[in-house]
Amino acid sequence: METTGDDRVTLVAREWRVDGGLLLESLSSSGDHHLVVVDDELGTRAWRFESGRVAIESALLDGLIVVEGERSGRPVEEAGRTDDSRWLQSIERSLRDFVLTAADGERLAFVVLQPDTLKVRALQARVHDAEDRVVAGVRTPVRRVRVSLPGIAAILWRSDYWFRMPDGLFVESRVTRGPPGTRETVVTLVDDTGPAPRR
Repeated sequence: METTGDDRVTLVAREWRVDGGLLLESLSSSGDHHLVVVDDELGTRAWRFESGRVAIESALLDGLIVVEGERSGRPVEEAGRTDDSRWLQSIERSLRDFVLTAADGERLAFVVLQPDTLKVRALQARVHDAEDRVVAGVRTPVRRVRVSLPGIAAILWRSDYWFRMPDGLFVESRVTRGPPGTRETVVTLVDDTGPAPRR
């Protein structure tokens, strides 16, 4: 469930094994549809996003994230360098191995493609020690990961994600999707009816 102020959106996430990785799908009751192809190390190879009058496809080609598609009836063509960082478009899924293996305080540099601007953004993740949190009504051991802009810019924007231990399933996030003053968006796991995510 995704909540921003009084607005609530239901999200359903699924995944399938494909040749050399996984296909991740996320559908929302607001109409957003994400398809992400990740390799066996959970780095993004391609991402397709549809929402209203937006339909884009992006792929990783020789260190460039190349984007094509349409927004509000106009063609979109963009490209941005990864600067040798991993592309992690599905933060909730792709940080799983980092959460399970990193020491407290360890950092991971990566990039995402911002859905609103279609620009490549450098981010960092820092893992914290295990704690207990109520997940779907049950007190559960989790690890928190703080995702932020790198360096001193971390004071300008940061978000928190929680992952269930010991399987690393994403269970909650608190994210600000905009400049300071933007209302926080909270995503929480309300039901996990499928098998645990694959390594």
